[in-house]
Amino acid sequence: MQPDISSYCYVAVATGAWHSLLRRQQRETAMNKDQVEGSLEKAKGSVKEAAGKVVGNERLQAEGAADKTAGAVQKKVGDVKDAVETVTKKP
Repeated sequence: MQPDISSYCYVAVATGAWHSLLRRQQRETAMNKDQVEGSLEKAKGSVKEAAGKVVGNERLQAEGAADKTAGAVQKKVGDVKDAVETVTKKP
């Protein structure tokens, strides 16, 4: 059985995207864990969705869309935690 090339492409692209995004996020602002992980999940979803489109794999596209949504939700949770911390911080 021949391995699916889309899996190898996805792993290579996603790994580079995650590292790049993480380095950029760390330079720009201090983010909490949920914000960082949510951003990474969104990036992973974007890569999966694009890879699915390139190879014509609808399942991979759907997984990517779901990952992007999950990442957006997790990032919002982090945003809310950050806002609550800012409001409740003692002067």
